[in-house]
Amino acid sequence: MKKWSSVELIRHYRHEWLNKLQIIHGNLQLNNTAEAERIVEQIIHATINESNLTNTGMDRLTEYLLTFSWTTRVCLIDYEVIGEVREIKTLDDAIYTFVSSFVDTIEHNADTSKEQWVAVTLELASDGVHCNLSFEGKLVDEAPLNRWLENVNVGTYDKLENDLIALEVTSRF
Repeated sequence: MKKWSSVELIRHYRHEWLNKLQIIHGNLQLNNTAEAERIVEQIIHATINESNLTNTGMDRLTEYLLTFSWTTRVCLIDYEVIGEVREIKTLDDAIYTFVSSFVDTIEHNADTSKEQWVAVTLELASDGVHCNLSFEGKLVDEAPLNRWLENVNVGTYDKLENDLIALEVTSRF
C-alpha cells in the first residue's frame, strides 16, 4: 500500500470533493434539481459510510478503501458498514488481508476490456463481524480466484452470459 504524505492526502480528497461539487453545480445550472438532490443523497450516504468505517479503528483497511481510487486500478470498489458501529481494531490486519488479497486476485486476472466491480460490506453483528465481498466482472483466468476461494466460505458463484462472473464471499471474524 502506498504511503501517502499529508499533502497528497489533502490534495486527493480535495479533488474528489471538487468533482462532486462540480457535478452538483452543473446539474443545478441545467435546472436538473432532481439529479442534484440524488447526488447529494449519495454523498451523504458515502460520508456516513466513511464515518462508520473510520470509527471501527481499522486504520489499515480504512486507508485501503478510502484511497483505493486514487491510483490507476482495474476495479471499481464500493463499501458499506452496517450494524452497531464499534471499535474492532484487533481485526484490522485479518480483514484487510481478506479484502486486499481478494481484490488483488481479481485485479491480476481481470479482463481489462470489461468493467470490474467489487463491493465490501462489513456487518458488525452481535456474534462477530461478517465481511461480505461481492464481485461482478470478467476474468481472463479463473484458476487463481478458485485457489483463493478454497480457503473461504462461498455464498454464491454464478457464471453469467459472456463469461461474466457474479460472486459473493462471506467470512466471519
